[in-house]
Amino acid sequence: MKNIFCCFTLVGLVWSQSAGMFANSGESLISIEGQYDSEDFDGGSLTTTSVGGVYVLNGNLEIGVNYDMGKATYDNNNPPDVDVDRLSFGGYYHMKENETLPFSVKIGGWYGTAQASADWLDDAGLEIETNASGIGGGVYKTIYQKDAMTIMGFFNFQSITTEATISDSYDSTKEDDEYNSTSFGLAVRNGNLFIKPSIGRVDGESKFNITFGFLLPQ
Repeated sequence: MKNIFCCFTLVGLVWSQSAGMFANSGESLISIEGQYDSEDFDGGSLTTTSVGGVYVLNGNLEIGVNYDMGKATYDNNNPPDVDVDRLSFGGYYHMKENETLPFSVKIGGWYGTAQASADWLDDAGLEIETNASGIGGGVYKTIYQKDAMTIMGFFNFQSITTEATISDSYDSTKEDDEYNSTSFGLAVRNGNLFIKPSIGRVDGESKFNITFGFLLPQ
């Protein structure tokens, strides 16, 4: 079951709020965001699609909620595929680039819970769930701006803690883990639309994420 625990360790990383990066100082926004995330782990891979909402207050305080739908695929189909559903919420505080700060900075954290589902788990009478939390932040800077288009470069980092539990009608087993995540990429806004692809490393494994969304100025 080690590779299943690993799957749940990684599913905690699909948290990538974006609207706060695009809000100017004093500007409030609502964002509807979607994500696609692909991650490798020892023994398989995890792909996730997500939908979420974010609110940014005065360009600084960003809070949001995300619902993720993932599928873990294991090498040689051992064990068979597992679906993973996760709900998470969190926020960041943004310190915007100005005359004395050469780049923008964000700090914050999140918390999420996830649960597995598969016919073979039901047949075996097993339940698997995880709680995950992260703290961290990032830096970003505008590298191009003209008319309605803005392009930013960014670097993000997180420290992650997870607790995965596998249980049946007789017993339960818990496994805790801690690790770090880093990612970098470009964020592009054109009018009220944006896209943000990134690549990163999660505990030594590769990760690809693309976030897209629609901004609603308030």
